[in-house]
Amino acid sequence: MNVTCTSYKIVHRMAERGKPFTDGNFIKECMMEAANELCPEKANFFESISLSATSVVRRAEELGENIALQIRQKARNFPWYSLALGESTDLSSTSLLLLFIRGVNVDFQIMEELASVCSMHGRTTGEDIFMEVHKTLQNYNLQWNQFRGVTVDGGKNMAGVKKGLVGLIKKQLEDLQLPSALFIHCIIHQQARCGKDLDISCILKQVISAVNFIRGHALNNRQFKAFFKEIDSDFCDLPYHTAVRWLSCGKVLSRFYKLKREIDIFLIEKYRADPLLSDPTWLLKLSFLVDITSHMK
Repeated sequence: MNVTCTSYKIVHRMAERGKPFTDGNFIKECMMEAANELCPEKANFFESISLSATSVVRRAEELGENIALQIRQKARNFPWYSLALGESTDLSSTSLLLLFIRGVNVDFQIMEELASVCSMHGRTTGEDIFMEVHKTLQNYNLQWNQFRGVTVDGGKNMAGVKKGLVGLIKKQLEDLQLPSALFIHCIIHQQARCGKDLDISCILKQVISAVNFIRGHALNNRQFKAFFKEIDSDFCDLPYHTAVRWLSCGKVLSRFYKLKREIDIFLIEKYRADPLLSDPTWLLKLSFLVDITSHMK
């Protein structure tokens, strides 16, 4: 019994870390090496732990089924529930739809769990996503009259008011003569939209220019690292800024602010002094943005 339980725990750890199923054999080899050196008299216990690829797959499936069973049992006591969905594409170009359920029971105990991961090999229209949502709700015996809200990203197939998931859910509630639910835009995407509308070019333009000058030239980058050794300071590399993710902006600004004195000295030595790095007004704006973006993570 202990051997089987150990096998399940190891597979659970592998699943948490996203490790390949075939890593089970490698893990067992490591355990056998340790057992033979530290406790050879008990090596047979470790040998009996089944971690072959087939066993790992079977255990992972059983763990998944058990989690789904627990969610189904808890869902029976939900007077209300809400959903959160995210759709992305993996390395094999397969669209994955992640559906999270948040429910509350009569004792106001809240449960939040990943209810399903749906592989969508064909289209990913609002209707296709709605069908997957409907299947998941049926699987957990959840009714539309218990539904209270959904959180989606900004994609048209999600947020569209006619053919998107939001529009189809509204129509479903209207057809069932149920009150409208709460539709929320994903918090992370809200931050990204705020970042696009917030004009910080007067600060970010100078920061990006300095960072690109240091990171964009191999010689400058090496000299920048050597400069830190000369002043006996712990080197802290400068990350590039990318407009794709709002979080990148916060990281760049924070790192630049921490190294502003060293950057100023380095740019002066490279005959590329930036007067704004000694301008109190500009530095005040920089520190303000660093503080603001630190709360948008």
